[in-house]
Amino acid sequence: MDTWNESTPLCRWPGVTCGGRTAERVTELALNGTRLAGHISPSLSGIAFLTILDLSDNRLDGAIPGVLGRLTALQQVNLDVNSLSGPIPPELGSLPKLQLLRLSSNKLTGPIPVSLANISTLTKLDLSDNRLDGAIPGELGRLAALQLLNLGVNSLTGEIPSALGNCSELLRISLRENRLCGKIPASISNCTKLEMLTFSENSLDGEIPPDLGDLSNLTVLSLYTNNFTGAIPPRLGNLSSLTHLYLYENLLEGEIPGELGGLKNLKFLDVYVNRLSGRIPPPCGISPLSVCCMSGLTSSLALSRGTPDKPSPT
Repeated sequence: MDTWNESTPLCRWPGVTCGGRTAERVTELALNGTRLAGHISPSLSGIAFLTILDLSDNRLDGAIPGVLGRLTALQQVNLDVNSLSGPIPPELGSLPKLQLLRLSSNKLTGPIPVSLANISTLTKLDLSDNRLDGAIPGELGRLAALQLLNLGVNSLTGEIPSALGNCSELLRISLRENRLCGKIPASISNCTKLEMLTFSENSLDGEIPPDLGDLSNLTVLSLYTNNFTGAIPPRLGNLSSLTHLYLYENLLEGEIPGELGGLKNLKFLDVYVNRLSGRIPPPCGISPLSVCCMSGLTSSLALSRGTPDKPSPT
């Protein structure tokens, strides 16, 4: 970097933090947004006391070095928004203190390493916007401390593992824009702290589990562009914190439950392009609802008040 000068002590370089007993051991490298280019050097594995590695928002390419798995003091790794390619190194599963792993917006390929399930301290895992394929490992259900799981915008296949229901600390989960199929596992309702659930733009089918109505902290429920059938569960009316409900472009039928009229915090309701019929329920007249879209429905249902926003990825 241009701001690094060999005549200046290493620990005074921008982005470098030192600590330890002598205050001369590099503990943090925060070089995000510094226009770094080229490969990530395997020699980083020699910084034995490194706890934070943030190289996000740069121009790095090539593979993620597996030798980073030797940095057993690491607590945070953020390599978001680069052009990194190749597989996610399974060696990262050997980091016993890792709390945050962010690899989003790269060009990573291959499956999600099962070894990541060994990181019992992990609270945030973001692998979104890559080219990952294969199934979601059920072993991720062992991550008891996990609060954020974002695997959206990849090419993942297979069913959603029921074991994810064991991640009882989850606050946000996004599996959007993949090639997932099958039903939503009922076990997801065990994640009672969930605030955002985004399974949109997949090939999921079956009925929407009524037990999702037990997720009392949920603010965003996004299931649009799938193949869900059956009725909208009336129990979704129990989601008193819900602000965004996206069910459009499915195969839902029957009436829109009047129970949705009790959602006092609802701002966006979108159920267009389904097979719904019957009366339009009260929600569209409730403040602070700002967008209600029901166009493209069967029978006499036809109402459009604006274009709904897609929920932000987690």
